[in-house]
Amino acid sequence: MDVLVSLKHDGKLSDYVNKAYAAKHLCDVKVVTGDQSTFYTHRLVLSAFSEFFQRKISGQQESHNMVIPIDVDSAVFKVLMEFMYTGQLSVTTAERIALYHASVILEMDTAQELLQQAYISSDWHGMMTNKVTKSSEDNDLDVKVTEETDVKVTVSDIQEEKTLDGATTSNMSELTT
Repeated sequence: MDVLVSLKHDGKLSDYVNKAYAAKHLCDVKVVTGDQSTFYTHRLVLSAFSEFFQRKISGQQESHNMVIPIDVDSAVFKVLMEFMYTGQLSVTTAERIALYHASVILEMDTAQELLQQAYISSDWHGMMTNKVTKSSEDNDLDVKVTEETDVKVTVSDIQEEKTLDGATTSNMSELTT
C-alpha cells in the first residue's frame, strides 16, 4: 500500500483554524480571564496545547456555552492564545516572566520550553543572574511588569524552588530583583 502525503495539509489546516479564530467562527469555549476579559476559542486548540484546559474540557458535554475561568491577566493570555494558534510567541523581555508563570499555571509545556530557551540564550539570562525562581506552589511567585525594561519579581516565604533553568535553591525568605 502507498501512503500519499500532502505537503500543503498542515499549512491549510493551520490557516483555516487561524481564520476561524480571528472571525470567532465555530468557537465552542469562552475563556474568562482574571480581569474579566472574554476570549472565544476552540476546545480542540486549547486541549492540544494545555493540559489544564484538557482536564477542564474532557468529560464535558459538547456545548457552545462552555465557560472556563482562569486566573491569568488578559494581556498575557492573549499572547499565549496567539501562540496556541500560530506557534509564535511575540514577547518583550519584560513580559517573559509573566508569560512563563501563566504557562506554568495553564500547563503549556511547549510555551514553557520556548520561554526557557529564550531565557537561557538571551542577555535577559545574565541580567537576572538566576534569581528569578518558580516555587513548587504557583502562588509563591509574584510578578509585576511595570515597563518594557523594568521587571520586578518578589518571592516570599519559599522553602525550596527551582530556577527557570533548573537549578535548585533553598530557604529564601524574600528575594526582590
